[in-house]
Amino acid sequence: DSIFALMAQRKPDFVLFIGDFPYTSQGKRAEIHTQNKVIRSNGGFALLTRETPTCAVWDDHDFGPNDCDGTHPNAAEALVAFKDYWANPAYGEPGNAGIYSSFVIGNVEVFLLDGRYQSRQSETDPTMLGPVQFRWLCEGLRKSQSRYKLLASGTPFARVKNDCWGGRFYQDEREKLFAFISSNRITGVMGISGDIHRCDIHRLPMGNGQFFYDFTAGALARVHRFPPQKDWPDALLYSYGGEEKNMFGEIDFHPASDTETAITFRSFSGKNGLVHRFTLTPAALGLPTP
Repeated sequence: DSIFALMAQRKPDFVLFIGDFPYTSQGKRAEIHTQNKVIRSNGGFALLTRETPTCAVWDDHDFGPNDCDGTHPNAAEALVAFKDYWANPAYGEPGNAGIYSSFVIGNVEVFLLDGRYQSRQSETDPTMLGPVQFRWLCEGLRKSQSRYKLLASGTPFARVKNDCWGGRFYQDEREKLFAFISSNRITGVMGISGDIHRCDIHRLPMGNGQFFYDFTAGALARVHRFPPQKDWPDALLYSYGGEEKNMFGEIDFHPASDTETAITFRSFSGKNGLVHRFTLTPAALGLPTP
């Protein structure tokens, strides 16, 4: 059965696709259209998305070449093609193009991040989000009235790779973001990310005793990587991969009345069903309890 059919059986309140969906080689509009048509011809995908609100962010392969930044020559037409297929609430801001936006569902504010269009892997002035989107994100987090603030990123927050938050180009921007969250005592902030083709859970320090948890669910339709066999990073709490090819993640956001559990993360495999369950207490996210 389609992995999308299994997702639909879980009856989610909302679905987010976290990039590299579909895969292209150059990010040309015609190429993106062709691959999106393949996805949308899958009966399980139609079943899932016609009954469930759905949004998406992109990563490198549905934006352009592997590991690219926003300088690649087809960036503008990739943005047009993305808008053709995803009904996100907004796309960037006036004068600052991209796919980023935010919305509230229940007790969660979701921040859809664009780590590609304004990104620059520059030796002199590197940036993942660009200054305008970075300010937008900080102000949005500071003003949010939601119990949970979910950052949806195409690339993991911990992975040490040139086009990821932990790499040499973007690590300083990540630390600047974490310092803003910590110094402003913003609680309930966490991340979901893609890219790695594996289910990973990371915990990164933000300062003042706060930690940032990032959940990577695994790939929907790509061969998975194995967990690290040596040099296991201190920030990596859990990793699952290998022979799996179809996986997805699920997060329950618990109400404030639940004093024991804030969130429950589950990792599902199309082959083996539920493979991991992970919970966080309100205290782990800095949340107050009654």
